[in-house]
Amino acid sequence: MSSAPDQTPSVRGAGYSTDAGINLYAWKISAPGKPDAEKIGSLAELESFLDSSGLPGASPSKEIIARTLLMQSGGQGYYKSNAGPDERWTLLWVQIGGK
Repeated sequence: MSSAPDQTPSVRGAGYSTDAGINLYAWKISAPGKPDAEKIGSLAELESFLDSSGLPGASPSKEIIARTLLMQSGGQGYYKSNAGPDERWTLLWVQIGGK
């Protein structure tokens, strides 16, 4: 019995890999009652930020990043959490560079 290869997109340094090297992204996380978090960095850095953010449903973040990579268009990604209405947060990113 054979298994299909893992189709999860990934980021080098976080248990992921990319053929094009490490890309840089400008990203913003908005959550009710918290100041927006805006940063520039790799998706591995975003994963680390999400995992330590305390946002509902943000950890583990590997699945969030993989899903957003699959759905991104023109280097732009968007994710909306499934948390309740008072806790729902969003992630926006745009790819700004890379190898």
